[in-house]
Amino acid sequence: AEFASDDGTFLLPRGRYGVEMYSSFFRMHGNMYDYKIAYSDVERYILLPKNDDIHYVLIIALDKPIRQGQQRYAFLVWQLKRSDASIDINLTDQAIIDRYGENTGLKPSLTGPYYQLVARVFKVLSSKKVYTTGKFKSSDDRHAVSCSVKARTGQLYPLERSFVFIHQPTLVLRFEDIAAVEFERFSGYGQGSATRNFDLRVTMKSSSTDSGKNDEHVFTSIERTEYNILSEFLSNKNLKIKNLQTAETEQQQQLSNLLDDDDDDDDDAGADGSMLDSEEEDDDFVPEKPLPSSSKKKRKADDDESDDDESDDDESDD
Repeated sequence: AEFASDDGTFLLPRGRYGVEMYSSFFRMHGNMYDYKIAYSDVERYILLPKNDDIHYVLIIALDKPIRQGQQRYAFLVWQLKRSDASIDINLTDQAIIDRYGENTGLKPSLTGPYYQLVARVFKVLSSKKVYTTGKFKSSDDRHAVSCSVKARTGQLYPLERSFVFIHQPTLVLRFEDIAAVEFERFSGYGQGSATRNFDLRVTMKSSSTDSGKNDEHVFTSIERTEYNILSEFLSNKNLKIKNLQTAETEQQQQLSNLLDDDDDDDDDAGADGSMLDSEEEDDDFVPEKPLPSSSKKKRKADDDESDDDESDDDESDD
């Protein structure tokens, strides 16, 4: 199978790459750099819907980072379109069954949403799961909350067993590796922002600094409307929240002060972000049954979400 460079953009490493899929590895062809990556060097795949309602992002987590000059990339971040497309697999039906088994969803010719086709091919050829979003929904019914890491703005996805932030830096923080989380008052500029936003500090268990202090990640400028949703979600995951009671008291006081100053400050909610079903674990992406190329005209316009008809109980072992 082959995916043209015009059909998707790599956010990390940044640029357009054509992707060729083989039985034991895939190649990335760019204007300046080419990479050959064995499936055995892939730790996991994560498929996430972006908040723009136009794209999905496929994160390819690597056990062996690739190099581009002095820069090392442990994550490949591939932005994919939701629109329908067709691809051809250079195998017969019988060859696919002999090599990968039955009921894989792989066919010599596939038609469907582009992100689903890419995820399906990677999943089947590499025999590795593609994880996706779980039950978390933000105040505007999306799977992520907007925030910043240092000076970079992005989206934080609370999955069932991990945090994922995209895209620069790309972070995957497993809950089992987190020592504690802490809600903090917004540390940015502007007094008004302090009542409308808060920060989330995540402290990891293992030390990664020369001083012996635990590694920390701070997600800033989170809208205050996400506080109750996040605190309840993290409490249900049995994560240690250092200052939950203090944070709730401050949040209530800030809200009271804000309403006294401006009765019309509440943000509207209700944007349609229901793109994926949820399960008890980070979902293993199971795309819908593919349509033959000749049936593309009959496809309904709203067939843009993936089926989640199986869940995975050993994500951390993948």
